Amino acid sequence: IKEPILSQDVHTISISEATEQQNSGYEHCLSMGFKNIMQAEQVLILAVARNKAQIVSEILADKGGNTPASYILHNHPNVKLFVDMKAASGITDNSKVSTPKILKGFHIIND
Repeated sequence: IKEPILSQDVHTISISEATEQQNSGYEHCLSMGFKNIMQAEQVLILAVARNKAQIVSEILADKGGNTPASYILHNHPNVKLFVDMKAASGITDNSKVSTPKILKGFHIIND
């Protein structure tokens, strides 16, 4: 994980024009740094919709924590991943994940 990601604190960032159109015209949002997230008492990750299926599968398979999301999921002591059936659709028997049920805090929401 890259050092700038580790050192960032809670901060305000500008939303790009493309993202701004999808976010009802908001120009800024709050972002938490990796260190703040890892110090949190509990972390909830929510993934919904089919366009999240690939990233959910990749995060679950990446037990080495090569991305911030996978590192948090596999290393934070109190993390929960909530996905709907569409976001869970990329998780297959052939995936590198042994079984989602084994991963603590993994929940599939029936939609």
